[in-house]
Amino acid sequence: MSQHRKQPCKTCPYRMDAKIGHWHKDEFRKVLASEDDQMGVIFQCHSDIQKPSMERSMCAGWLLDQKKRDLPSISLRLSMRTDDSVAQAVQNVSDGGAKLYETARDMCYANRVVFSTKPKS
Repeated sequence: MSQHRKQPCKTCPYRMDAKIGHWHKDEFRKVLASEDDQMGVIFQCHSDIQKPSMERSMCAGWLLDQKKRDLPSISLRLSMRTDDSVAQAVQNVSDGGAKLYETARDMCYANRVVFSTKPKS
């Protein structure tokens, strides 16, 4: 991942004005599973799906959510230490004036994704 988006794209599901159901429900479930995983994953922008893996950018909506929550994804924090472009992306990402869902779970609820909550141990 070399180039990164500075703002969520118009169809980013983290945006409240994006079309509901643009992603398949399984994609939302992946986000929720990652929320419960300490390592987490780095989500790429769905608009880049046709590009080769190394040319895909991080999802700016996901990145803003991570930033708002003090970067809980260990995978993201490790990438920031090993790739200056990732650290720069975290620093430069902006909502661009778009209203975003408060949480990833709120985004999933809005997209009618049913999931069960894992009990806290």
